[in-house]
Amino acid sequence: MQPQKEETKPVTGFAYIRRLEDGVVLDIPMRHLQKAMKRKHSNGSPMFEYVGEVQVSTEKVDVPIIEEGQPPVVDTQKWNCPLCGKEMANEAELKTHKEEYH
Repeated sequence: MQPQKEETKPVTGFAYIRRLEDGVVLDIPMRHLQKAMKRKHSNGSPMFEYVGEVQVSTEKVDVPIIEEGQPPVVDTQKWNCPLCGKEMANEAELKTHKEEYH
C-alpha cells in the first residue's frame, strides 16, 4: 500500500510590499511573498517590508456609460509651427518638425 500524498492548495491572493530603497509599494502574488521577504542588499539590510494583504472588493462599482449621442472627448488644441505655420496633431509632432526642418 502506497502512502497517500498530502493535497496542497496553491496560495492565492496578493500582498503589498514596500521597496525600502525608494518607498514604492508593489503588489505581488502571495506565492512570491516569502522569496521577496528573504531578499537582502549586499550590506545585509532587507530590500522589502510587508505592508498588508490586498483586499478584493465584491462591491458593485458605478461605471459611467457613454450614450451613443455623446461624441467622445477629443483634444482640440492645434499645434502650429511658429516658423512656417504648419499644423501638427500634437506637441511631440511639433517638436520633431522644428528639429528636423528648422
